[in-house]
Amino acid sequence: MRLFKYFRNIIKFVKFGGITTLEITQKTGYESLKGLKIVITGGTSGIGLTVAKRFIEEGATVLITGRSEQKLSEAKAKIDSSNLLTYLWDLNDYNQYNNHLKIILQKTSKIDVFINNAGILTNLNEKNNQLEDWNAIFNINLKSMYFNTLWICENLLTKNSIVKVINISSMSEAIYEVDPYNISKSGISSMVKGFAKEYAAKGLIVNAIAPGVVATKMTNLESQTNAYRENNPSKRNAVPEEIAEFILFISSSSCYYLQGQTIFIDGGESIR
Repeated sequence: MRLFKYFRNIIKFVKFGGITTLEITQKTGYESLKGLKIVITGGTSGIGLTVAKRFIEEGATVLITGRSEQKLSEAKAKIDSSNLLTYLWDLNDYNQYNNHLKIILQKTSKIDVFINNAGILTNLNEKNNQLEDWNAIFNINLKSMYFNTLWICENLLTKNSIVKVINISSMSEAIYEVDPYNISKSGISSMVKGFAKEYAAKGLIVNAIAPGVVATKMTNLESQTNAYRENNPSKRNAVPEEIAEFILFISSSSCYYLQGQTIFIDGGESIR
């Protein structure tokens, strides 16, 4: 058995350039999350689905949105909990976003934490991008976050209420390139600070998380095989569970004073 593992690691080293294995520990017992109502856009896979699962494990009720009925059904089957609600919503449908959010509020009865997680990744660059592709990236990655947060500020902030909004950005916001994805993500930090400055006194707590490369279907990586990443100072990529743990922490009663910030969880890769 030892000989087999030895040769398997040699193959991994040759294939990937190095070997990094992960062992993630999850904290349990976030009592303050029990009974909370959480909304996660783009929650059918990757970070969104992992976050939903962890909130439910801690006793929260979670509503995930997606634009595929099949993927919503698959997510429901994976988590298999009555505390998971689903809602079909294409975030490009801005003419009806007000109605969508009203329906979501009816389904959850209240919203304690709203996680703007939906995002799209493309391989566009300045040489081949088209206007419709550029618009699609900004519609999902930035515009939807803005209007969802604005609706919350205008409709859910009442006396003595606190609503947390967490926007999922990317370490790409700190990598300055002529790329629609990077540019869309860089706008999130400015937006978060603007909302915090305007609405913090009214009960909004808004922050962003900028993950590095995470092993999901979007990035086409699988850390169970090998998490090694040459260009990262920590020599690895992340897994969704690591991002989820931090989201649970800042959603809990342990974290009320963090405001208007973008937190990079990227193993130091954005350091320039």
